[in-house]
Amino acid sequence: MTTGNCLAHWKFHCRSDVASSAALVEAGRRMPGIDRIEIHHDEANPASGALARRLGFTEMERVQVPEGPVAPSETGIDVIWRLQTSLSPSA
Repeated sequence: MTTGNCLAHWKFHCRSDVASSAALVEAGRRMPGIDRIEIHHDEANPASGALARRLGFTEMERVQVPEGPVAPSETGIDVIWRLQTSLSPSA
């Protein structure tokens, strides 16, 4: 079973704010017990993917979401990015 904490959920309506996003990532890195940070976004949103890449995240997978697209411009395919913040206990 996987459990997790949501550090933040945000939307950018104009330009992605790299400085604010980097500050959230840094806050996540400093939280005890956090071994990774993930970004999930619809594949129709390449700006979120570009931001994740710029912040050092690695694309892990693309998954069809069970509920399908929730907005007309979405594809219903989630792109999942991950940034490891510390070594896992089994490493």
